Amino acid sequence: MKIALVSPRLETNIYHQPVVGLAYLKSYLREKGIKDVSIFDAFKSSDKAIRDFFIKENPDIIGISCLTLYRNNAFRMAEIAKNCLPGVTIIMGGIHATLMAEEIMKRYSFVDYIVMGEGELTFYELVESINKKNPAREVCGIAGREGEKIFKTQKRAAIQDLDILPFPEYIELNHEDMFGVKAALAISSRGCGHACNYCSTTRYWGRWRGRSPKNVVDEMEFLEKEKGVRYIVYEDDSFTMDFERTEAICNERLKRKLQIPWRCNTRADRITKYLCDMMAKAGCVHIGYGIETGSPTILKNINKQMTTEQIKNAFKWTKESGMATKAFFMVGNIGETRKTINETKELIEEIKPDKFVVSQYVYIFPFTPLYEHAKKHGLIDDSFWLGERTVMPYTLENSIEQMSGWQMEIIKTCFRHKPKWEYYKYAFEMAKTLPKKDIVRAGINFLKSQIKQAR
Repeated sequence: MKIALVSPRLETNIYHQPVVGLAYLKSYLREKGIKDVSIFDAFKSSDKAIRDFFIKENPDIIGISCLTLYRNNAFRMAEIAKNCLPGVTIIMGGIHATLMAEEIMKRYSFVDYIVMGEGELTFYELVESINKKNPAREVCGIAGREGEKIFKTQKRAAIQDLDILPFPEYIELNHEDMFGVKAALAISSRGCGHACNYCSTTRYWGRWRGRSPKNVVDEMEFLEKEKGVRYIVYEDDSFTMDFERTEAICNERLKRKLQIPWRCNTRADRITKYLCDMMAKAGCVHIGYGIETGSPTILKNINKQMTTEQIKNAFKWTKESGMATKAFFMVGNIGETRKTINETKELIEEIKPDKFVVSQYVYIFPFTPLYEHAKKHGLIDDSFWLGERTVMPYTLENSIEQMSGWQMEIIKTCFRHKPKWEYYKYAFEMAKTLPKKDIVRAGINFLKSQIKQAR
């Protein structure tokens, strides 16, 4: 049994990260005795390169990651695979495939199965079922077809003990971090524990679950001493969701005297001054916070369940402990106005993030509260997800031109206390990710906003 796990082409210049989910899947399959498993990240690959890979590998089963933003490339990849290898079994997984399983199966005949939710246990059982020619209906958590008929099996319960999963295949994941050192991505928990109106994480992962402190530090030690990694990037949605667990991770790491630095993301309401000091002492050098806005009104509208006071404290404590800070902002949520943008700028002036990311607008993802709101007001409907357009921005209240201008204002505010060259470097890097017409729009609206403020 030969298996190829693939990630689709991304047609943007955004920062690319290795596909950790597929690496976890490969490790689990290998632990279960399925050794012939390859991973192909088609990040910038042409159709020809994708076709050549399939022909060279000639796998029995192809697993394709399908996220909302890149779903059309995932379908294109599946079609190429079926044309090259008519007898191959195509299995899709990921958030978009999970949420749209039945619709995908009906529309794309070249997709044989969809793994819904966490993939490790379900994918392995499905592979075993295919290999032994057992009925796929006996596998929980999948969608499939029997002739012309589409079926979905019973939902699989989330994995409660994440320690049962082996560490991912780091050999295929090591990448150069921004500091030019050998770095690795890691995930110490799954889920978020909250339900922001624009996010589909909770629906996919379920409630927050964390690996044990010992297991997390075992991985740190393995990366430092066995793999020669010099920096760990934790991709958890909320690394510090459990205060006691985070403290235990820090204590265990200190006991082992590990040296490798690391960074993580979390929520501003899931941090304390004591925890910041502990994390810094245990080698954490950077914390990113998804704060989205400085407006209490918008925080409430998006169900963020945090306050601006908590955001200010989080940045204050993080900086006092000696760690760098990163802020993630969104432009254009429900209720966004000139007033709420000014409130965000005022917050930035106070917290002064070391690094930041500012979205141009808010993406609408399937079956989120934001999607239901947009659907109710006629902006989008279910057919959108089966069309060719990649994303739908939320534009019921503000145009993309308006939001582009606000984005530029927030970026400039973030750079107010930094050297000018950093601002121009950031603007150049951001411009490379945008279509030319969007660059022009953003620039024009930014200039308009500056003229209005000057008046």
